Amino acid sequence: MKNLFFVLSLVLLLGGCSGADQQQNNSQSTTKESQQARVITLNSKDFQSKFQTGKGILLDVRTPAEINQGILSKDATVIDIYSSDFAKRVLELPKDEEIYIYCSAGVRSEQAANFLIENGYTQVFHLRGGLGDWARNGLPLERL
Repeated sequence: MKNLFFVLSLVLLLGGCSGADQQQNNSQSTTKESQQARVITLNSKDFQSKFQTGKGILLDVRTPAEINQGILSKDATVIDIYSSDFAKRVLELPKDEEIYIYCSAGVRSEQAANFLIENGYTQVFHLRGGLGDWARNGLPLERL
């Protein structure tokens, strides 16, 4: 009888430890995923060199009036962050591509970048200081 009790106790103890290991592994996996999915903030010169490689999507989240003042590239995707369909349109962007986001001062682009990260995007780059910082560094804008 003592042997049966010992064997049952051992089985329960080992089973409990096994579940704890699995839970720890799941926790580590989730932590790694959340560490990978973060907005990468770049200064204007690094932002320019990254998006000019031709890889990824350049996303301008400014208003139409702001767009008329100039744009980083005529190839940029323009989605006004204030538009009623912003979330729908921005979530149509492919999740497996790098996305380079900018606005005038960097606030709206940072909000948009965080929104993308929260929705499963993992390669999101944000222009710190927006086009204000871009202009202070003497970098070019294209006119529409």
